[in-house]
Amino acid sequence: MPVCFKIARSRAADVGVKAGASWSNISDAFEAGHEAATLARHQIEDESADLALIFSSPHYSKPDLLEGVRSAVGPTPLLGCTDAGNLTREGPMHKSVAVMLVHADGLEIRPGAGDKLSADPEEAGRAMAQQALDGRLGSGSGSGSLLLTFCEGSRGNLSAVLRGAQRVVGADLPIVGAAAGDDLRFTDTTQYCLSYLLKDSTVGFLLGGSVKFGVGTRHGWTSISRPRLVTRAEGATVMEIEGQPAIRLYQEYLGKAVTDLHEQNLAAITAMYPLGFTIEGEDESVMRFPLQISQDGHLQCSGEVDEGAQVRLMMGTRDGVITSARQAAEDATTHLKKGAVRAAVVFSSFARERVMGRDAALEMRTIREVLGENVPVVGLYSYGEIAPFSGNGSCGPSRFRNDSVVVLAVGEG
Repeated sequence: MPVCFKIARSRAADVGVKAGASWSNISDAFEAGHEAATLARHQIEDESADLALIFSSPHYSKPDLLEGVRSAVGPTPLLGCTDAGNLTREGPMHKSVAVMLVHADGLEIRPGAGDKLSADPEEAGRAMAQQALDGRLGSGSGSGSLLLTFCEGSRGNLSAVLRGAQRVVGADLPIVGAAAGDDLRFTDTTQYCLSYLLKDSTVGFLLGGSVKFGVGTRHGWTSISRPRLVTRAEGATVMEIEGQPAIRLYQEYLGKAVTDLHEQNLAAITAMYPLGFTIEGEDESVMRFPLQISQDGHLQCSGEVDEGAQVRLMMGTRDGVITSARQAAEDATTHLKKGAVRAAVVFSSFARERVMGRDAALEMRTIREVLGENVPVVGLYSYGEIAPFSGNGSCGPSRFRNDSVVVLAVGEG
């Protein structure tokens, strides 16, 4: 694991953004990375890429994947992670690799990474952000700057990871990204940064210069229970709800059999029926789904729930998924010039695909209708999403969420 690394790529002040995105399901990791990157490079008319984003099934999480991408794009900075499915123009893809290449005059990039996330998540987030910040972006790093990050998704308090990073970069700089997936095994994910494949880590690029970003996030889940008071919680563990073991809320609605589910099946169900709670400044509930149940009936989530919070059991619907996807895309374009969106990256909870079933492609289709049919789009199904408040015009502070969709629009200055 690298201690520190720095890259700066900057050109003229006049901004021109080109992007290309493609995917491959060739079984060989090198060939899949090479094919996806080559097809994306052709879409930017073989211009040199300034940024490469890579999302893949864990089947491809080996050095050969990055070598295959590099064989097509050279020393371009690479960032990404494993996922629970790719998001492409055609809709969801599984057991595949997706690559987006961005050529952007005036783009500046500073990478960072933090390890041992499960042991000390806040320190991992702090280390990642500090490495990136130490690169000291140039004078173009004002309101257009953003920290793009991907982190281990199957363990650790991911709210603490975000808090550590936000304390370094400041509350006004937006942090956007996702928790990596592993095809719904919930055991081990991989993060990609430069030429490194990392485990139990968080990685990020501090992006600056004249490129403009817009961010939107929504969830669309609806309440199916009355509000319940969290009477005991610590970090990402909800111990008691209204003086009873927290698992009782799930047993009340889903039956006692939920207690005996293994982690993979538990997360698949609780992501469909997460806990929702309100935070001042948010115009929607923040969602949390349990990943583990202790013998005492405590719920271990991937993000924090405050003691004293009012929580409700929530449920996803097809209409809610589509409506929230449209709203997130509209929010992402609000503060960009009309027609100036040149690329978009989408982070969508794996639970949203499960809600939609065979119609899962409608989510990306809806987003593309808002952004423009010709805008290159890439993304992943994630174990958690990171974005600022929807109503803050893409400015921080950011939150770690579940069951949400995040649309990151990239535009010209």
